[in-house]
Amino acid sequence: MSRQNYWEVSHLRTWLVFAVATLVLALACATVTADPYLSIWETETAESNITNSWVGSTGMVMTPKATTCVPQGMIGSFHWIDVAPNAADIWSVNIGITANLEIGAARLSQEWTGAASEVIANAKYNIDLGRWTENPQAPQAAIGVWDIGNAANRTYYLVLTQDMTIPEEGQISNLRASIGYGDTDANAGAMDGIFGGIEFVPFESGLVKLEYDAENFNAALCYSWSDRVSLEIASIDGDLGAGINFQTGF
Repeated sequence: MSRQNYWEVSHLRTWLVFAVATLVLALACATVTADPYLSIWETETAESNITNSWVGSTGMVMTPKATTCVPQGMIGSFHWIDVAPNAADIWSVNIGITANLEIGAARLSQEWTGAASEVIANAKYNIDLGRWTENPQAPQAAIGVWDIGNAANRTYYLVLTQDMTIPEEGQISNLRASIGYGDTDANAGAMDGIFGGIEFVPFESGLVKLEYDAENFNAALCYSWSDRVSLEIASIDGDLGAGINFQTGF
């Protein structure tokens, strides 16, 4: 690729990332602008939207959260990320075995791993702190492992997720926050250290995800097209991404 072509591609990528960030912020504020006295979450909460992360178990963008798939439920996903010089694609599926246990797998293309494409396995177990501590306000907790077979970079993690209520013009709005700690086999990359983020519903059927994955900042907007299908657009470490999730039961 010539220097001029490289500059043109880089310039285009920069504008795409800027457009994604602008779209996320604009949609997050749209309802408030239209009616400042209306709760931007209305009756919907972040808890009502559970999707796969872009690389594995259910979660935010690159990181997991403490919630798991519903029992006998399945979420399948396809995600595309515009990493240079070629775009990467990631297929993933997660299944709720019990009310607490989730297992899944993902296929990472060679553009994402930097070597050969890999298929990884993941598992997450939700710990009911509310029942153990007899405190219904206790956060949810989960322990898990990403890439059990260490095909890419095995990661053990602990994550806490808390639904927070925020007074808003006499009403209650909902915000879901997660914070966790991960330890990777390669001692580098996403989830190697403290990670966390927030989720909120800016308008009906929408979900905004903002996170720090222990290495980079990421943002995504998810729109539930129906009860089974949701679409996503994101900025992942400055790279444009898009994806689709499909939910079903068995």
